[in-house]
Amino acid sequence: MPCITVSGMFNDPRSEANLIHHSGLIAVDIDRKQNLHRTDFEYLVEELAGSNASLMPGVQ
Repeated sequence: MPCITVSGMFNDPRSEANLIHHSGLIAVDIDRKQNLHRTDFEYLVEELAGSNASLMPGVQ
């Protein structure tokens, strides 16, 4: 199945042993649907947006 991995380039199958190059990036996906107890999603987005380590925070 074609896919992308933002963390690096891998030989198949994708595993730590098959890592060719690490990009220095990590994808984080925090879903509101599974975290209904959280009431601060907009705050989290603002905090991530202000971070030098964040590329694209968003809320859906």
